Amino acid sequence: MSNHDAWSGCLVVYHPHPDVGRAIASMFSDKLPGLRVVTATNIDDILHLSLQYRPIWVWVDTCTDAQQIEQLRMFRSVCPGLRFVGFGGGDDLAATRLKLGWGKADMLFGELVPWGKLAASFASLGLMAPGDQAQTLQAVKLTRRMSQLLILLQSGMSNQDIAQKVGISEHTVKVHFWRLFRRLGVNNRLQALYKARLLGLIAGR
Repeated sequence: MSNHDAWSGCLVVYHPHPDVGRAIASMFSDKLPGLRVVTATNIDDILHLSLQYRPIWVWVDTCTDAQQIEQLRMFRSVCPGLRFVGFGGGDDLAATRLKLGWGKADMLFGELVPWGKLAASFASLGLMAPGDQAQTLQAVKLTRRMSQLLILLQSGMSNQDIAQKVGISEHTVKVHFWRLFRRLGVNNRLQALYKARLLGLIAGR
């Protein structure tokens, strides 16, 4: 019997853009190796998954528009055991929790995610095997150049603009981004920005 047969829960990464959802799911898998994590792009996906897994937790972007947040809250009447987890609540987590309409059972964290605490919580809830929480990875560490390029990327600059700003060739910029993407475990700029924000490597959204 595999580890995943030993528990029945699941974390669903909900995001309307599949590539972003996959990047976030990859981050969870990297940081919490024993976690069963899948992606969903709509409410029907979550409903289907709720029939397969119990308990079911849904990661939600805390900046999701109000209409989708309301749909997710209404979905609880169909799936009472559903709970939410989100990052990037800012300094006033209470205000963000109120905006989302989340209860005490839902988990909301600021920009820096306490992965060890999250692993322990997920293990206690049946989303991952208890022994796997010890495998939780340390925070991603970037070189000074990677951090610099990430900030410039966040500002919307092109490779050519970054090359001129930093004083290196455009080819060297591409090489640095290739290394950055590998370090973050992503495939493109959009995924890199989302994962960096979730890991607390850059601020804002």
